[in-house]
Amino acid sequence: MIDIVCSIDENYIEYCGVMLASLFVHTPHEKFRIHIICSKVDKTGKEKLKVFCEEHQAEVYFYDVDYSLIKDFPIRKQDHLSLAAYLRLFMSELIPSHINKILYLDCDLMVVDSIKELWEKNIDDIAVAAVEERSPFDTESPIVLKYPAEYSYFNSGVMLINLQKWREKELVKACKSYIVSNYDNIKLHDQDVLNALLHKEKQFISSTAEDEHPPLYRYMLFSGCSKLCHNPTLLVGSMGNCRLGHQSDIGDSLSLHDQRRARRRLSDK
Repeated sequence: MIDIVCSIDENYIEYCGVMLASLFVHTPHEKFRIHIICSKVDKTGKEKLKVFCEEHQAEVYFYDVDYSLIKDFPIRKQDHLSLAAYLRLFMSELIPSHINKILYLDCDLMVVDSIKELWEKNIDDIAVAAVEERSPFDTESPIVLKYPAEYSYFNSGVMLINLQKWREKELVKACKSYIVSNYDNIKLHDQDVLNALLHKEKQFISSTAEDEHPPLYRYMLFSGCSKLCHNPTLLVGSMGNCRLGHQSDIGDSLSLHDQRRARRRLSDK
């Protein structure tokens, strides 16, 4: 059983559906438990995702976070994301305690290969495995966050998480405290907070920039170029509207027809 977690508000229901559709298509022989952390998502929205997941023999569980808990977290009007980005900070308190390992996936990505190999990565001795950010964030963000630049900086869009470590560190409490004490230094939202608190207990998923296909990019295509530090030619827009990318690179990714069909099925429910 593979445990997947994602976070949404009312604007990301269909995006989440497309991401999950790509997951089910490209890892067809695995059983999934889907954990969805929500804020301001109504019963209708949850039911759409529930029916969709169950059609693919996946269990689905919803966890509500009161919007009042995140409404004062740092965010700027020009930011491209919503306060829902902070929802992932709460997962160690929300996910049942018998689940100690989980894969977090942003809703603005598509899975393009089986995630089984990624899931089986051993993370017993670390808190999180994630991809290293592109320049300049890998060197500048640690300076802003006041930890040694040698630890670099990871992207929080895909994280293989050791929930037991997060619970031992009481990470939810630590995150809240860090936000209060460092409000003005936080520029990249939850990602800054997680790096500040976990930089010593992380491992990078990607190998080196010289590799033609670093491990993570065998699995995912992203809409955000910050997650494409190793291969910027692969850029897929939200809901699968391809803006950049070569067909030979995209390979067996979920077809636009399948993406639109997944979105339409969610809209029609």
